[in-house]
Amino acid sequence: MYKLYLDTSIYLKLLVYEPDTSFYAELIDQQEGVCSSELIMTEAYSALLRKEREKSISPSHRAEALEQMNQDFREGAIQLIKLDNEIFQIANQILEICSPKIALRSLDALHLASYQMCKPHTLWTSDIKMRCAAEQLKFALSPLPS
Repeated sequence: MYKLYLDTSIYLKLLVYEPDTSFYAELIDQQEGVCSSELIMTEAYSALLRKEREKSISPSHRAEALEQMNQDFREGAIQLIKLDNEIFQIANQILEICSPKIALRSLDALHLASYQMCKPHTLWTSDIKMRCAAEQLKFALSPLPS
């Protein structure tokens, strides 16, 4: 059974230091059974490239983070939820439920659908729109740093 679902916003904090990295790292280190959508692989890769372009990380830091990502996925530290037709259908339903109150992005809807499929205890995201949608859907959310 999965205990937590990581979206890319939180996973990136574990790969690249940000002011709230320690908060999330301490809480996640105490957990077993971490899952996420396959989206996390490409979203995190893209975010690391963006951080390098913006010069907030060096090329060597990006390479180290990519190696950590590959290790996490290879060793199963994060179980990846496959994107299939059912996930896409659920994502569309989530978009419908949230509209027009929440202008949820398509990839966020796919993350929320993946969360729903793997049924973990808690959704870990720092993305405000995703948190608003999760609250509307009555999904359990991780705490935010104070």
